[in-house]
Amino acid sequence: MQLRKLLLPGLLSVTLLSGCSLFSGEEDVVKMSPLPQVENQFTPTTVWSTSVGNGIGEFYSNLHQVMADNVVYAADRAGVVKALNADDGKEIWSVNLGEKDGWFSRSSALLSGGVTVAGGHVYIGCEKAEVYALNTSDGTTAWQAKVAGEALSRPVVSDGIVLSLTLIHITEPQRR
Repeated sequence: MQLRKLLLPGLLSVTLLSGCSLFSGEEDVVKMSPLPQVENQFTPTTVWSTSVGNGIGEFYSNLHQVMADNVVYAADRAGVVKALNADDGKEIWSVNLGEKDGWFSRSSALLSGGVTVAGGHVYIGCEKAEVYALNTSDGTTAWQAKVAGEALSRPVVSDGIVLSLTLIHITEPQRR
């Protein structure tokens, strides 16, 4: 029994000390090449700046502006979608996709899926499981469709088909 008490710490010490030899060797040091000096070819200037709604607040969102045919299309979470002239930033049209909540107020449309422009339409999805198609000429709603769940990304358009990645909340087990 006493032999075991002495052997166990001894073996443990030898094992730990042998591991130290792994760290005593020289390390391979990777030397990074220095970055080349870059001289600016021009100084960027702001041509125009504008605001579209109230932003996204503290929520994650894939909303980004997109440009097509010299028009910038942008949206905010509440439902404001704008078309702006890319040269001067002047508003071409603006719509609010939020539902009327009273005489002067609207509920948030919860736009989240990003903006896509294709075939004369602006496509955008929302957390309320809907995808909108707006006419690029005036912002009127060409169509609106229910989808399986929250629209998480920009709709994709190909050969006249609009695809939307959605999130489906499963609350109860489903039988298969």
